[in-house]
Amino acid sequence: MVARQIAPIGISVRASPGESPAKRIGYPHRDGMRFGELSGLVSMSRYLVIAGLLGATGVAAGAFGAHALQASVSPERADIWETAAQYHLIHAVVILALALYSQPDESRWRLPMMGFTAGVVLFSFSLYALVLTDITQLAMITPVGGLILILSWLMVAIKALK
Repeated sequence: MVARQIAPIGISVRASPGESPAKRIGYPHRDGMRFGELSGLVSMSRYLVIAGLLGATGVAAGAFGAHALQASVSPERADIWETAAQYHLIHAVVILALALYSQPDESRWRLPMMGFTAGVVLFSFSLYALVLTDITQLAMITPVGGLILILSWLMVAIKALK
């Protein structure tokens, strides 16, 4: 076995003679990929895109709340917006971390990532809509999103133990 350094992240991988380190850790390599590996990459890429979109919209929502919204809503509504933006950004980072941590052929983190995505949409976006429209019935959606976020965190804990 030959130890090779993979730049720039400094992971040392032991590969058998004739086996590329990329093949050893599950990344695309010149010898081709099995279908399962390819579908895993597509899934991982999908969640990287979702994390990027949620991160960008979370930053935009936070900036909008901090600058444009302050003058037009009550302090209580501004606090609601801030809470929504915090949960939005935190879970975008969690989805990003899980997507980066996932191996291409692994589906173990897919369900928690789906839950975090749905939870953010239901929790944060219902609060954004509540603040912008003053339709208080929208607040009934928020606990569903919160419950999905809690269940997603529990799934992460359970799957980490396996």
